[in-house]
Amino acid sequence: MVSIIIRTYNRKDYLIQALNSVRQQTYRDYEIIVVDDGSTDGTIDLIESIGEIKLIKQNRDGYIKALNRGLQEASGEHIAILDDDDLWDNAFLDRCLSVFNEYPDTSVVCCDYRYFYDNNIDKLFKAENKHRTDDVLGSLIHANFIPIDSALTIKKSFEQVGMFNEELTSHDDWDMWLRMAIAGFKFKFIPEPLIKIRKHGHGMTANKRNMFAGALCVLEKYKESIPSQYNKKMHLSLNRLSNILAVVIISEGKRNEGVNRLFKSINRGNYRGILYLFAASLLPSVAINKFIKLYSKFLLRKA
Repeated sequence: MVSIIIRTYNRKDYLIQALNSVRQQTYRDYEIIVVDDGSTDGTIDLIESIGEIKLIKQNRDGYIKALNRGLQEASGEHIAILDDDDLWDNAFLDRCLSVFNEYPDTSVVCCDYRYFYDNNIDKLFKAENKHRTDDVLGSLIHANFIPIDSALTIKKSFEQVGMFNEELTSHDDWDMWLRMAIAGFKFKFIPEPLIKIRKHGHGMTANKRNMFAGALCVLEKYKESIPSQYNKKMHLSLNRLSNILAVVIISEGKRNEGVNRLFKSINRGNYRGILYLFAASLLPSVAINKFIKLYSKFLLRKA
C-alpha cells in the first residue's frame, strides 16, 4: 500500500484538484493522509465531507512538522507526498511502483515534471532538468532536481535516515534527498512528466532571499560529510549560492549588505564573486532580476 501525504493550509480550491488527481490514479491501493495546518477557509469541512481520508489537525505548526506528522501516521510500505496545489498524472503511482518491482533495491523513484501557471493547466512548460540519477549525489550537490511530489519512497528509508528537518525554513526535501544519497540509497528516474507543478505568487520562491539563504544553509550542512571526490563540486555550488544571494540582497536595495557579503566571499577565495560584484554594480535592475529568476529555476522550491 502507498501512503499519500498532503499538507494543506487555506488552499481549499487547490486541494480539491490535488485530491481529484489522486482519485484518478490507476493504482488503487493507497491511503490519503491530509495534515491541515490550521486552515480557516473551510478546508476541514471539505475533507470531513469527502470521507475515506485520514485527517490530522494541527495549529499553525509549520509545513515541515505537518509532513512529519503525516509520516508518523502512515501505514503504507511506500510514501508519496503531494503538495496541495500540484497534480499527478493518473499513471504516477503505477509507473513508480513498476520501477520498484523491476529494481527492488531502489529506495527512491522520481519522475520528470512540467510547470503550469496558477489555473492555466492546459499550458505546460518544460522544466530545465538535466541532472542524472546515475550520479545522484553529484547532481543534488549542484541543485535539487527532485520536487518532493515527484518521488515515491520506501518508508523504511525515512526510518533509517530520520524525519524531515524541522529546524529548516525551506528546502527540507533537498535536505532529505542529500541525506539519502550520502547514505548510499539508490535512486531511479523516470524520464516522463508525471507531475504538474503549479507556479503562483504565494509560494516560497516569492521571497528570493529566503529561498537562496535556505538553499545555502542546506548545502553547508553537508560540506564536511560528502565523499572527498565531491569536494570541488560542493565548493563551486556553495560559492555560486553565496554569490547569487549577495546579488539578491543588492537587488532588494540593500547594497552595502550585499557588497560586504561579496567582499567576504572573495576574501575566502571565492574569486568568481568579483564577476558578481562587477555585474551587480553595472547591470540595470531589470537585468539583475532576470538573472536571479533564471538561476532560481535550479533550486526547485516552487512558487
